[in-house]
Amino acid sequence: MSALFRIRLVAMLWKETLDGSPGVWAIASSTLPAQQNTSNIQRSGEWPLTIHYYGGLVSWRRQGDVLSSFKFLQLTMPTLHRWKVAWFDKLGIGDIFPLDQPAPLLQELHIHFQLPALPDAERYIFCGQLPNIKHLDLEGVSLPESPVSVCGLRFLDLRRTLGRAIAMNRLLETVEGNPDLEDLSLTNLDLQMPATLSTKAAIILDRLQSFRLRDLKGEETDYLLRHIQAPHCVQFHLSVAISTPGFDASSILDTALQAFEPVLQKIHRTTGASSLDIEGGGIAWSVGQSAPAGPIRRPFIHLGVEGTSFLSSLRWATRVVEPHSSSRARGALYFDSSTSLENAEIVSLLRNLRSVTALWAIRSGGDLGILFRLLGGDGSEPLFPRLNELHLRPWKWEPKALLEAARGRFARPTSTQCCPLAVKIQRGKSHHLILGPRVDLDDDYLKEIRSVEEVTVELASE
Repeated sequence: MSALFRIRLVAMLWKETLDGSPGVWAIASSTLPAQQNTSNIQRSGEWPLTIHYYGGLVSWRRQGDVLSSFKFLQLTMPTLHRWKVAWFDKLGIGDIFPLDQPAPLLQELHIHFQLPALPDAERYIFCGQLPNIKHLDLEGVSLPESPVSVCGLRFLDLRRTLGRAIAMNRLLETVEGNPDLEDLSLTNLDLQMPATLSTKAAIILDRLQSFRLRDLKGEETDYLLRHIQAPHCVQFHLSVAISTPGFDASSILDTALQAFEPVLQKIHRTTGASSLDIEGGGIAWSVGQSAPAGPIRRPFIHLGVEGTSFLSSLRWATRVVEPHSSSRARGALYFDSSTSLENAEIVSLLRNLRSVTALWAIRSGGDLGILFRLLGGDGSEPLFPRLNELHLRPWKWEPKALLEAARGRFARPTSTQCCPLAVKIQRGKSHHLILGPRVDLDDDYLKEIRSVEEVTVELASE
């Protein structure tokens, strides 16, 4: 605002122009002096207002200018009928801004509590009428008691309820009451699951472009995916980190995500480049670059689910990801003690994952021997033809088996089908308490493996 006053001093014409433009002054902020806010409210006439309150720490030089929530409330509440955009950021326990009068112009409302709000804060905040609300962004506060008070939304962002539980059915009622939603983001919420599973048909949001479920429990994510559909979504973010004991997150991949598979495949086809990581306890898949919500809809997928079985992850990847993977796709597999290469279905699925470019083989001797034979061809096409990195720990495998795998992989005529391979072996301790002595990879074996065309070997410290 200080810049505007400096501009007014340039010339009389500039001063008259600014003074005659009420929209320029249509803002009130707690970071401005009270006199400045009063002047802005008067200069803006009946122009729709932007209201901004910041409850966080500010520079000691400006502390005298920052208004308390009580003083800011006294100053701005009489203009509630003019509010168009309202930001309340870094709110504390005692900060309450009751919308107890009609706010017919209010389209955007952002409420961010830094600390838990007072009990029943929602009843005080949403006790008025918001007939024109389009954008609702809440942090640290729950939904209004009645979903009727927030109809007509295009944007809904709920995050970090800070222990304030939201009933799942109440959340779905709110979503169902806003069929024109274009952005829906739910992050780190405390959701109360219903006692009985709903048999209602899924809510179809035809206009939803951006759908984000982040840091919710596995069972919460599973339930929401079964009850919300977004057939035209172009931005999809799903992250599941924890689940209630007894819930198998594999059901998210096996059934809950089925309705979204055509949507995800369409985004994948149009975007091209992707990154896939599968390990024994989860799966992560990224397509395009994650983008913040906004008018520019850059397509992307970010999917991360913890607690899935290796088999479920493989099935999902071969069904959804692999059919549309381009030459720019990158895939990484992590084999650990839970990975069984004696399972015929797992081996069959692995043969279909042709986009795998990196493999971390942290296994015991038996299955790792099977892996080496699969990589070498073992009478058929070698596993993972685009593999260019093989990471090994120095225990429980035979140097001879690695040498045979390298020779078999690049023996004619298969050599034209496989990418050059860099084998990276961790040096490790001379003796592992559980795994036993380190692999004796002497200079002769190293020399023979490195003599295989298209193969390099790197010894790296652990």
